[in-house]
Amino acid sequence: DGETWTAQTSGITNNLNGVTSGNGTFVAVGLSGGTILTSTDGETWTPQTSGFSGFRQVTYVNGTFVITGNSGMILTSPDGETWTQQTSGTSAFLN
Repeated sequence: DGETWTAQTSGITNNLNGVTSGNGTFVAVGLSGGTILTSTDGETWTPQTSGFSGFRQVTYVNGTFVITGNSGMILTSPDGETWTQQTSGTSAFLN
């Protein structure tokens, strides 16, 4: 209902920078250590691997999760588990 909130434990010690949801999946990202977490219920979180780090934000648009980060990094995923690097044309931090 968006009115009652309960704190949840992610199981990691890294700070999280962004969280989004789409297609029944939540995705959270963190700057340090290449942190990507997914959840279907917002309570149990599963670490995912991408081979990248420096994540600043995540969003969901048109059926695709999009992570932006350091050095112009953009990663996309249809499911929050398999990530593909995209060319951004910049080396700036993307928030």
